[in-house]
Amino acid sequence: MTLSHDFRRAAAAEARVRRSRRPADELRDDLVSLGDFLAPEIHGTGGIDEAASAVREWADDDVSMIAAAEAIASNQHRDYSVEILHRARLLATVSH
Repeated sequence: MTLSHDFRRAAAAEARVRRSRRPADELRDDLVSLGDFLAPEIHGTGGIDEAASAVREWADDDVSMIAAAEAIASNQHRDYSVEILHRARLLATVSH
């Protein structure tokens, strides 16, 4: 087998995995990544509230989706993301 053949097989397998994922799974994982991206904002004045608001808006106030993302971030020990997602979940709950 050549390297290009292995690469094509790997690319095909990755495409199958992507197609098998549900949009809800992708959104949940995106929320965890968004929390990671916004984590440095925690250290600024009012930063956690701004980060949480951005997550809440991006998730369209879907409390269960934010809670699922929070659980994943917690299991993966992404502490800052957990804080942001938790605050976003609280904001989404209050907005309903």
